[in-house]
Amino acid sequence: ISQTELGDLLDLTFQQIQKYEKGKNRISAARLYEISKILDVPLDYFYEDFSIDDGKAVLKNENCMGFHIEEAEAIRILKSYCSISDEKMRKAVLDFMRELGKRE
Repeated sequence: ISQTELGDLLDLTFQQIQKYEKGKNRISAARLYEISKILDVPLDYFYEDFSIDDGKAVLKNENCMGFHIEEAEAIRILKSYCSISDEKMRKAVLDFMRELGKRE
């Protein structure tokens, strides 16, 4: 499906879809749900490093096998990350978190 086709189905411009894909604009959970239904994929398709297990977010990363975080904690982390409007700053935070993960 093209960005234009998806945009038409969601009553959005292809430019807005492009901004979602590139992370320039945040996407709401409701909108992400709509997209998952249109594309006929499960919602966790968009969270390739996570799965949901008994109400907990489970990291699929092989370095974290069996590591569970509470859903509320995962949501707080994501909300905090998404509240950073500067793209370069978000990348810096993500890089920092990856570095911290390597040290453990």
